[in-house]
Amino acid sequence: MKIPDDAPRMLVCMRLKDMTVVHPDQGWELCSKCQHTVGIYPSGQKALDRWPHTKIICAHCAKPDDFDIAIPAAETREEYLAEKRDSKPVTDADR
Repeated sequence: MKIPDDAPRMLVCMRLKDMTVVHPDQGWELCSKCQHTVGIYPSGQKALDRWPHTKIICAHCAKPDDFDIAIPAAETREEYLAEKRDSKPVTDADR
């Protein structure tokens, strides 16, 4: 099944405050529904480059129907580059 390039897309991301590991090259954006900060790994950034009108949504706001068609996530090396986040909790001031 081929998805048309102009099909609506959604990138489901983990909230930054829920992440226990971070990637040195990850980016940050806001969830389009709740405005919490989410972390976007390089593979997600590549998807956003390819499909710039992709809606970003956090895993808390996503519904089961949002997972009908998934974009393959992390690249093979991403898990090896991920680093444990410091123990300082993320607060609302960090959003």
